This record gives sequence, C-alpha cells and structure tokens, in this order.
Amino acid sequence: MGGIAATRFEMVKQRHFQLWEKAKSEAKADARIIPTVDFIFSKKEFFTTSSCSGRILLIQLDSKETKKPKAFFAKYHSIPKFSEVWKKLHEKSQNNLWFKQESFVIVLGANTLENAKKIMSVCRNNGVKKVGIMSAEEGKFLVEAFGSNYMSFLIKEKNKILGSEEFVEKQFKTACKKLHANWKMLEKLEKALRKELESD
Repeated sequence: MGGIAATRFEMVKQRHFQLWEKAKSEAKADARIIPTVDFIFSKKEFFTTSSCSGRILLIQLDSKETKKPKAFFAKYHSIPKFSEVWKKLHEKSQNNLWFKQESFVIVLGANTLENAKKIMSVCRNNGVKKVGIMSAEEGKFLVEAFGSNYMSFLIKEKNKILGSEEFVEKQFKTACKKLHANWKMLEKLEKALRKELESD
C-alpha cells in the first residue's frame, strides 16, 4: 500500500488515536478493554474506531424501540449489585425501560484488505461468529466483531415494573453469567490477536 491510500490510512488512524487518548484522559474509556485497544493502536497496520467489553444497560426506548434523548438510564461496564439496579428501576423514567446485556464489540481498522481478512480469520478461529467487513475503501478497511452473549427485554412500561423483585433478580443473574462468558471470549480473542499480530 502506498500513495494516497497510505496517507489516508495514517490520517484516519491518527484521528481515532487522538479521540481514544482523550477518552482515556477523561475516564470515559471502558477500562476492561483499554489494554486490547492500546495494543491494536501500537500495531502500524491497525487501529480501532470504537470498542466496548460488554455491559448491562437500562435504556429508555419508545414503543418502536427507538432511542430517545438521554436514552441511557443506567450503564454498567462491571457487575453491579442487584440492589443498585432494583433501586434504579424505581426512579421515574420518561419512556419505557428495557433491560439489556450486551456483548463486546470491536470495530477494527486495517490498512489493507489482506490485513482485514487476517483479523476476521483470527476472530472466527477463536469462536467469534459475528464478524465481517463493514466498510471497504482503499486505505480504510473496517472489521466489526461482536460477542454472541446477549439478552434484552422490556422491564418497565409507563413507570410500572413488569415483574416481581424475584423475577427481575433471576434475569439479572442470568445477564451476569452471560457477561462473564462474554469477557472470557474477549480475553481469548485478545490473546489470539496478540499472538498473531506480534508474530508479524
């Protein structure tokens, strides 16, 4: 790769690197995934545009499940206490509340199609089924990888909690197990990426 494509890649990588460093300096970066993202940025052929290690959410959506302003009612990148979540549920919300457990996501930029395919191969060989090229332009190939652990359900409608404390706690415990499994998969993927990219 050379010329315009190489210049474009460097400009895009530098822009996202600056945004990443700013997020870290303001304590807005997902702490669990910082080592992985720092490693990716250290490799000259790669960068990330966004990343999350997985989380539990209480999110406000309308009847069509569309996000509204200030949609995030509560966001946890580590396991909260159930009592904290249950207390939060009793606070007044503007729209329906959904309980979500989301898997990790990494959007990884590569300088060439060959390197993008290499990343996809590492992901698939380590159990990450949801992976693909989401953008393909000279000097900027974006690969999106998702974990497979996920759950989502309507938990509060018109400020009425849809279930007993016992029911909600059972769902919460299931979400925690899924989040732990998600983190194990992310750890496995990080080790595989380090092994593959350090060998170059």
